[in-house]
Amino acid sequence: MFTILGDMLKAVRYVVTLCMPVIFFARFHLPLQERSVDVLPSNLGVIDQHFTSQIIQYNLSNLNWKFQNSNQSYTGSARIPSCIHIDLLACGLIPDPYVGDNDVRLRWVALDNWTYSTTFRLQSPSLVHHKKKKKLLFFYGLDTIAQISLNGILLKRAENMHLSSTVDLSNVLTAGINRLEIAFASPVLQAKKLSDEYELAYGYDIPPKCPLAIQNGDCHVNFLRKMASSFSWDWAPSFPTVGIYKAASLLLFDCCIIREFSVLPKLNASDQMWRLHVQFELNCASSTNVTATVTLESTLNWTWQSPVTAGINQLDQVFTIPDISVERWWPYGYGKQRLYQVRGRIDCTIESDIKTIHIGFRTVTLSQLPAPAGNLFYFEVNGVPVFLKGANWVPVDSFLPRVSNDRVQFLLESSQQANMNCLRVWGGGAYESDFFYEEADRRGILIWQDLMFAVALYPVNKAFLESVGQEVAFQLGRLKHHPSIFVWSANNENELGINHWFHGTANKSTYQSDYLTLYRDLIGNIVSKVDQQSRPFVLSSPSNGELTIKEGGISSNPNSELYGDMHYYTVRDMWISYIHPVARCISEFGFQSLPFVETLQTAGFKDYDFRFNSQSMLHRQHHPTAHKSMAFNVKAHFRLIEYDDGKLTTSSRLVASKLWRWVFLTQLYQAIAYKTMVEHWRRWRSRFDGSGRGHTMCTLYWQLNDVWQAPSWSTIDYNLKWKIAHYYAQRFFAPLLLSAECYPNHSCDIYAISDLVKPVKNIRLTVQFLKWGSFQSECSLHTTLPIVQPLSAHVVFNFDKTTCDLRNFDILSLHLQGDENDATNVHLFSDLRNVSAEKLGNIESVQVDVGQQERHFQVSLSASQPVAFVWLDVANVTGYFSDNGFIMLQSKVTVTFYAKNVNDLNVIKDRLTVLTLSDVYNGAAMVVQHYNSISFLDVVNSWNEEDVVSWLRGLDDVVTPYLQVFTSSSIDGRKLLLLSSVDLIDMGITNLHALRTFINAIQLLINLCFEIDSENLQCIALQLSAKSRNLMHDLRCLVTPKGSKRLEWEVLPNSILSELSCLAEQTKKMVSWLDRSPFSADNSYHQIRDTILHLVVRIIQIIRSSCRNVGDTSRNCTQLCAICDRIVEESRDPLILQTAYLENVIVKRNSLQDELGFNIEAPYKGMHAISEVKFRSPADFCGRLMSGDEIVQVNEHTVIGWQLNFISELLLSCETLEVSLLLKKRPHQHDGIVKSLTANIKYPTTVDVPPTLTIHPLKKRRRSSSLGVLHVSFAELSLKHNDTEHHTDEWKNSIPPNCRQVDARSLSTSNSLMKPFDRRRATFSVDELREAHSFALNGGVPWRKRNSALIEEASSTSDLSQLNLDLFIEQYNECHRQSCVVERVPFIWDQAIYAEVELADHTSILEQGIAVDSFSSPEWHLSDKSVQLYQDHSSGNGEISNQNFKEGREGKCLSEAERSCSPSAADVESPRLFSGQTMPSDDECSSSMSMSFQSSCTTPLYPRSHSKLRKFFGESFDFPEARWYFEAKNCSAPVLSPPKVYAGVTLEGWAYQAQIDCKRSRHSNHKWVKRWLVLKGFFLYVYLNSESYQPEMVIRLSNCRVSPPGPELKTRKIK
Repeated sequence: MFTILGDMLKAVRYVVTLCMPVIFFARFHLPLQERSVDVLPSNLGVIDQHFTSQIIQYNLSNLNWKFQNSNQSYTGSARIPSCIHIDLLACGLIPDPYVGDNDVRLRWVALDNWTYSTTFRLQSPSLVHHKKKKKLLFFYGLDTIAQISLNGILLKRAENMHLSSTVDLSNVLTAGINRLEIAFASPVLQAKKLSDEYELAYGYDIPPKCPLAIQNGDCHVNFLRKMASSFSWDWAPSFPTVGIYKAASLLLFDCCIIREFSVLPKLNASDQMWRLHVQFELNCASSTNVTATVTLESTLNWTWQSPVTAGINQLDQVFTIPDISVERWWPYGYGKQRLYQVRGRIDCTIESDIKTIHIGFRTVTLSQLPAPAGNLFYFEVNGVPVFLKGANWVPVDSFLPRVSNDRVQFLLESSQQANMNCLRVWGGGAYESDFFYEEADRRGILIWQDLMFAVALYPVNKAFLESVGQEVAFQLGRLKHHPSIFVWSANNENELGINHWFHGTANKSTYQSDYLTLYRDLIGNIVSKVDQQSRPFVLSSPSNGELTIKEGGISSNPNSELYGDMHYYTVRDMWISYIHPVARCISEFGFQSLPFVETLQTAGFKDYDFRFNSQSMLHRQHHPTAHKSMAFNVKAHFRLIEYDDGKLTTSSRLVASKLWRWVFLTQLYQAIAYKTMVEHWRRWRSRFDGSGRGHTMCTLYWQLNDVWQAPSWSTIDYNLKWKIAHYYAQRFFAPLLLSAECYPNHSCDIYAISDLVKPVKNIRLTVQFLKWGSFQSECSLHTTLPIVQPLSAHVVFNFDKTTCDLRNFDILSLHLQGDENDATNVHLFSDLRNVSAEKLGNIESVQVDVGQQERHFQVSLSASQPVAFVWLDVANVTGYFSDNGFIMLQSKVTVTFYAKNVNDLNVIKDRLTVLTLSDVYNGAAMVVQHYNSISFLDVVNSWNEEDVVSWLRGLDDVVTPYLQVFTSSSIDGRKLLLLSSVDLIDMGITNLHALRTFINAIQLLINLCFEIDSENLQCIALQLSAKSRNLMHDLRCLVTPKGSKRLEWEVLPNSILSELSCLAEQTKKMVSWLDRSPFSADNSYHQIRDTILHLVVRIIQIIRSSCRNVGDTSRNCTQLCAICDRIVEESRDPLILQTAYLENVIVKRNSLQDELGFNIEAPYKGMHAISEVKFRSPADFCGRLMSGDEIVQVNEHTVIGWQLNFISELLLSCETLEVSLLLKKRPHQHDGIVKSLTANIKYPTTVDVPPTLTIHPLKKRRRSSSLGVLHVSFAELSLKHNDTEHHTDEWKNSIPPNCRQVDARSLSTSNSLMKPFDRRRATFSVDELREAHSFALNGGVPWRKRNSALIEEASSTSDLSQLNLDLFIEQYNECHRQSCVVERVPFIWDQAIYAEVELADHTSILEQGIAVDSFSSPEWHLSDKSVQLYQDHSSGNGEISNQNFKEGREGKCLSEAERSCSPSAADVESPRLFSGQTMPSDDECSSSMSMSFQSSCTTPLYPRSHSKLRKFFGESFDFPEARWYFEAKNCSAPVLSPPKVYAGVTLEGWAYQAQIDCKRSRHSNHKWVKRWLVLKGFFLYVYLNSESYQPEMVIRLSNCRVSPPGPELKTRKIK
């Protein structure tokens, strides 16, 4: 009670606070949440003030934080709250994680340990800071496994990101400088460790172990209390980040602070009094008495006193308020959202602490009354049944610290604008911020709150249960006062999973027991105690409610239509309403659609990525069947001009517009699907069918928002753009809805569905039947209704074909008009595939005006006939329209655009685009803003005379005398492009060198301006073919009338010279493409290049010879045309069809002294290509510079045609930190292959380098003291690791940072922007390796020659057996499988290996009593007298045979031998020498024994792999008796794709897949579908029958190099 004594104490405290300098927090949040804090000074010392009577709090976010990884190879500054990915990005150490496939490339970040540290200083101990009794450090969120240390003393270990951490510094905080460290362990490795320990301790695993491979995810997230979707989901990338992701504070006090303050209103129905359950949770410095005060709206006060002790204290009181004295809080659409401010205050004699919250008075009950069959399941708020209309909420971003309140507010506002009254916070994310729940309270959006457990079973060991208990109690205490939260759900789909999905090593009863222990016994009891049963609690979703409880906590069918809630997904056509279930509550359902092109551009999509089936698109598709389902359903309902099967248009301007059609159609299908299902379920609100189904009261679609730019089920994409379905939600969630249910007999029932709390009276209902092509209704029906009852759904009108035959019409328009409310709806009858584009209509005029309010714009549309699905879009502006995606049934329609970040009418006009279904059918290109696409024609056209001269100066010194000629002739950019050689001569330019320089440079400009959109390999080959045919035509025209084939000319005709020049010029262009990656790495294209050069040179030689043989020339031209024609016909190869394009790239430096970090070479005059990018340089971190990119501009200075030294001078003279480069790019990769990382590389670890393994740049011979030496060298790779997009960044970003220790090499610095001592592409340094203690060998190949080698010597008998090459390979394979350094073998990242063992001479071996058979290898087929390898023809099958060894050496031996691939015994050739080696002499053979193995030789399918294959393919898989061989010379493999499933077994390991092509293979006589696999370190090619998909052939290849994409590889069968 509010007593007189309390009033006096309050007055005294008020006077004291006026007289004393205090820090008072008007809104002092509990330490377990983010507090409003004072600002810490900029230096490292605390404020030098004397605060003697109040709580002091410092915000640690203002300190200078540093981060570093485990070996300090990555360090930088940080600002908290943050996470390691955000900090690395801010420091320029990694590219944007959301761009490209960086979610895979940056996987190493999650595999490392990271430490955050800072220092701060306290002043003299005499100051108030040290006089305070208690000094507490609060971290409101640590993600996830962390150790907190101060001054080297470990204080606490945190293991749950859903909990805050409190550390007592009272006894460890010192005067002077204090160092605070938070060390985070790798969540991926910790999860694996916990899983292994649990399985070892309890004897069974906890499923699921890993996500699907298509998700590119990580394993065992269920062992961590961490955001589950951070390890990937079918809509989310894997970014298992770490960091201080919420604020941190240091508090100093003498009395008590408020840890938690909550007020929970509960209505007592018997006396209509509200019980306010008030709870303070305090942290006190010592035992004392405190006074607690609770103030409600500054009108009601309650005060009481209570003793407290040192530590945690809890104060509880219950106060009452009459129900008639308060206003109720209602969900959106049912009434006002009245919130009351409640302030809690704790007073000691010298200190005060305050916290303010807002509460609402409302009741929530879950009705589960018996139904005709089963039970009902609906929620009542304040006694009113509420139909839940809304969506599922997933994390807004993978990196929670960068989620702003503005972003959350926009999403909640968008939900409200779509007439939603409910959001389900899904259990695989994180508990949302205070702002989220406060905003939901204000908007009346009900929150279905899952606890953070989803689609997994969880351990039940003591430590895990304790952590979960603390988490649930903390989060419920934090959230329970919010009126918007109306139900707690213990988990998402885990009850369903026990019955259907989870199959581990334990029996089902064990998993069921664990499930009940966690959710029923632990969480259920905590929820009941903390929340005091103020709202319903369900064990799972979906679940059967009361039936689940009766069945012991786990139902036999948790997804029943007759009980509880249901999750519903189907691959059937969602536009058919009768196929959908009729459940009590559908809490999940959905269908995928594509995000907007504008959104995909922010993900780094380039022109060649804007395709439905592009690699980049499929990389972001994490559901195995969703893409096929989208394509199937879109094709079933809409007409596409062409199905995107991998073809690319040659016009880059239209590439994005092609994808726009898919974006539009997938979103349109999704919208109509959601409309069909929601209206279907809303029609069942007030009725049951004959089987007891019905009374549906809940529809929550999956999902509202996106976590990144990817295909998903969302209706708002990552860039906050509303999809079509979200606009449709405005209509199908409308509080008053008309809906038609039509039947096969062509009759229809019209339902009036009302969620209004008041009846609708005096209703006029109009039903119109229309056809495409006319606004005029040919048949219409009208009726009146007296009333539509509130909270109901009933048939109000029906008709059949006798009234208006539906078969004669396309559109059904419904309109209801009441006294205060109206409703409209449109249904389609026609098959949209069969309607012509002309009938579907088009928008004829668009007008944009300023609206009545700020940032509101009116868009007026007009048309002369109905228009199907009008879509409006404003590029790069956040906002939404009042209506969109609609069928326009009036000649004029006006909609309003509500912009959030733009108030300029001109901007809206410029960025507004209109698209209709007719445009899609006509193939019209939607205008899309290409932020990275540049028209160079506009650049040159804008040049004035000075710009032209400025460009000419860089061409060559020889042009300098003629610059004045260009000025006097007034040559601007437009005229420059029109200049010909004749014009230049007329201008007085007679110097041949200068003339040639001008012509060459101007031609390069012309190509950039006019040909870049069509510059792809197919077009270049077509042009070369045309040039060749032109030459043949001109030659034949000069043939004498008698038909002589031999002509003699003293001077070649000008026409022939001209055609030869054109042919040579086009050949140059062709070769310039083939000389670049990825063509240069493809043997087939390399052969094409050589053949073309040979033919063209031969043609020129023949024509220029004295004897001009037309026949020979024609034959060579015909061969050249045939080669070009084959390239042109390869219309399915993306490499051939991808065009060149221009891209602006910014290279950022930290200081002007930093090098840019790339080399430039001039392969052709006037062309300047990037040849190499330095590791960890600014150019490298930019992530957009690739080998082969041509530099067009430097800081807006056009340099095409310049001399190379001029460009180098321009770059080196740049005085800005940012250097802008305009680059001409060409395709870098195949597009049809998807990259994936699977379980075998999840947990790379590193160990110290064994002392027996060393790295040496040159091959080291065996010492006389050693018995043998093993040399392992690397296959020759491309000079630049960035020849392909995949190799560069994957190598750079995938290996752990502590593996990046390489040696500095001083190389040629000609035209280089690298410092010569800082090149790091050479071999590894032994000193650096030993210093780093761990390494990987990915970059350890010499720059010029591949002479780097691993060398291991055998100095004793015991060491000799370790030189077994087969042992090395096996260890290497095992190491590759585990992605780690295993004992003696380092982790070599996908490089071919050349290994050779050099033994001591036979005498030395025998002297030590060693038998040769102790050094045998089954792979080498060595026996006790066999040391040399060569091919034995007597075997007849091309295998390596054994030869006897004697001290006298009988027979011949080879220094190195190659295993050949022979199709049959008859085809076996004579022995071949590898690399041109000659036969050694007998003396040479006897002096030393040498054995070699090269991985790029033919390798048979060994029996030892049969069992492994049977394991993966099943026992029914039979191998042919004959062996199959694989020709692996110059072998290459495509980039990675997800493993496939055959016979119900998932293939683990690296997996490869080519595009499925059921046509006959070029290299076989069977219709095969080829699959690339790597199982346990060795390579397999599996050929499946394209019809039955049964394996018909398997080829094994050991230690195969994974290199850039190349041609298909031949196979042969040995009979």
